[in-house]
Amino acid sequence: MEYKYLEIKNKFSTNIHNGVWTSGQKLPSIRSLAKDYQVSINTVLAALERLEAEGVIEAIHRSGFYVAPEDVSSSPMRYNKRARKIDIKALFAYQATVAQQMPEQLKYSFAYAIADSTFLPPKSLMRNMQQMMTDDLQDFGHSITEDLKIQIIRSFFRGCDHSEPEHLTVCYGATEGLSLVLRTLCSKGDCIAVENPTYFDYFKIAKFLDIEIIAIPTNPEEGIDLCELEKQLKKRPIKLIVVQPTVQNPLGFIMSDQSRHQLIRLSRNYSVPILEDKTFSELQFDPNSRVELQNLAKDHQVITVSSVGKILSSRLKVGWVYSSKYAELFRRAQETSRSVESNIYQRVLLNYLSSEQYRRHIRSFRRKMQSNISLMEQRIASLFPDGTIITRPKGGYTIWVQLPSWVDVVQLYLRCLAKGVAFMPGKLFSGDSISAQCIRINAGVQMTSETDNALKILARQIKYCSKLDN
Repeated sequence: MEYKYLEIKNKFSTNIHNGVWTSGQKLPSIRSLAKDYQVSINTVLAALERLEAEGVIEAIHRSGFYVAPEDVSSSPMRYNKRARKIDIKALFAYQATVAQQMPEQLKYSFAYAIADSTFLPPKSLMRNMQQMMTDDLQDFGHSITEDLKIQIIRSFFRGCDHSEPEHLTVCYGATEGLSLVLRTLCSKGDCIAVENPTYFDYFKIAKFLDIEIIAIPTNPEEGIDLCELEKQLKKRPIKLIVVQPTVQNPLGFIMSDQSRHQLIRLSRNYSVPILEDKTFSELQFDPNSRVELQNLAKDHQVITVSSVGKILSSRLKVGWVYSSKYAELFRRAQETSRSVESNIYQRVLLNYLSSEQYRRHIRSFRRKMQSNISLMEQRIASLFPDGTIITRPKGGYTIWVQLPSWVDVVQLYLRCLAKGVAFMPGKLFSGDSISAQCIRINAGVQMTSETDNALKILARQIKYCSKLDN
């Protein structure tokens, strides 16, 4: 005699096989399914758990069950396996060209890693900021930075042991924090090591400071190649190792605990500090977080930079640098030209973090982004040509897409812009030929018919962009 839950499980499987529930689609609620199939909630839950174990559906934390997305390709993503020196001038020139080609008005943009405003905190946060902007600026002469430091430690350093507010330097966003660290610790002609590909603003800061960059091979699933990193540490003096171990931009991976331990050992053995960029770390989907680099670095060689720009609002210009070893150096080097404006942003953030609103927001935001990533992957799988490979991000809201070798990405970028659709060319994140065959797509958007139409436009333009036709 067949158990009832197996009978229901088979009916659900038939729905998926017949296309009633399509790949990436959210299933009806458990209560709704129990009512439709006239069975108990426990029976439905048992059927769904069996389908999840078989990989047919996926559970997204506090969101529901989804039909598992089809893989775009079973092939591993190609990546450059040799360290290389970045030609910063050439890459900076390319970045300038891309920026100039991007029109001010677009029908739809997947380009910038900025979440749709509907996913961000309630309008009350922005109203609070606007109100403070119109108040008498003299009321904000008294700094509340020390109070904010305590709140940032409580909110963002929960997994770090012995974190102290006096080791925190509050600054005007993450980019200023990165610049503060590099200009304080590096001199003209110094060399830093970064992941390949990586966040393109590193290259802008390096050009401004006239420092060199060595790009270390980075596996899209596992992270930076630590053997190749050690070869470079032996080969040349490296001033700083810059990594994004928790939700890397643009690849979206999370470095394993084993690799984190090994990275710390390299830092210690070669006496090279680590600059840890945690801009997207609050958006990791797995609630079981990894061991913190700050906890592993007993010699205080880890410097952490982050901000709230990607999780609350790009208009809220508050970031921070945490370092027990270099805190005093960073404070002395910090710019103070925006003190009044920064104080307003700091007050808004302090009020928000001190309430329960932030924790509720970030839990909801993670769920929505995990759902969006799954749905976006499914659409790319169904629309893009054979040979397309995508990452499976472990957090954040960007997707790295590697297009077939016959696609001319430069031509694709220009054709899409002409149609009013934008994405970020992969060459911006590295400059090498493999990254140049990739694009980054922002999935932090509302998944509407307009979004789907924009993806269809992008997919249609690919067939007109063959290198063989040039």
